Amino acid sequence: MDNFRAATMFVCDEVDDLIKNGSFALPESSVMDAFLIRASGVANACIKMESFTNAARLESVEFEIKSQIATIIVELADRNAEAFDVCAKLSAELLSSGAEMPPPLRDFASKILLGSLKRPTLANRPAKKIFLETYFIWLLVNCVSEKFGLTRTRNDEGSPTLSACDAVAESLSWCGRSTKYSEVKNILVHPSKRKLRDGFSFIGDVDALQLTYRPNMPSERQNWESRLATFRADVLAMSMAYSSIEGKSEVGL
Repeated sequence: MDNFRAATMFVCDEVDDLIKNGSFALPESSVMDAFLIRASGVANACIKMESFTNAARLESVEFEIKSQIATIIVELADRNAEAFDVCAKLSAELLSSGAEMPPPLRDFASKILLGSLKRPTLANRPAKKIFLETYFIWLLVNCVSEKFGLTRTRNDEGSPTLSACDAVAESLSWCGRSTKYSEVKNILVHPSKRKLRDGFSFIGDVDALQLTYRPNMPSERQNWESRLATFRADVLAMSMAYSSIEGKSEVGL
């Protein structure tokens, strides 16, 4: 019980400044929005958007995209229309600028030109742009589980009554965002959230490959608490980008 209470206090400290009027004060986003913020760096203003994904385009490409990162985004593009569009934009910008194109993107562009690669079919309904919100909850559960020795859900083998999902749900509710245990658990295990979890893994892989604008980030996968700190830095970066485009700020850390 002591670990559980310590976990809830930790979560409250992490979320208190990110909850306003009963909701997360986070920019609407998709997994590709998060990737583009990482891949270019806000400071170089390489991304200009009218809305984060639909009108995203990269200007004055001033970064190199590592071959390993190109590999994982091209793999995601096979089943994700948004990732396909980003690969197409990256390929076009690199070609037009004369910059070196990583082999995975070169192969991707060749297949498009040959007509052997088609854009994945979009879902009937546009996906809600809640990647940051769900990714944050997912990170919190895994961080709490690792840091305080709680099982992730009540259904884990030999799990006690209270789990990391319980700690996160209770803390979010205390801090003003009404949250049920089932909502948190579904993010971790429900089949309908599989694509979101694919996105979580994708961002984790990108982080582990050490993007150029984070030269001091360790190449190995960070522990969950470090990944949570990275998330908060990205929220600030995305908020700054959104503020510069729309003339308003969504969140202040």
